[in-house]
Amino acid sequence: MRDMEDHPGTPEQAKGYPVLVVGDELPLAEVVASYLEREQFEAVVAGNGVGAIAPARDLDPDIVILDIGLPGIDGHISFVVAASLLAALGDD
Repeated sequence: MRDMEDHPGTPEQAKGYPVLVVGDELPLAEVVASYLEREQFEAVVAGNGVGAIAPARDLDPDIVILDIGLPGIDGHISFVVAASLLAALGDD
């Protein structure tokens, strides 16, 4: 994860910033990801909270766009799980 002081101000500066988009309405999540990719972000889509755990660990996203109304493991629980994973992995 990058320092927030290094946040992108232009699409060129955004190039390569990893973003995880989590939503159970995949067409909508993919549209959001396509807008981010157009601005040079590296976007990955997950369709549910469980499916977001591995990409969150592997991608180490700087930004997570999370639907809080997910079925099963909802966004609130997914956020707690993601925060726990990040704490367990430590801040590099």
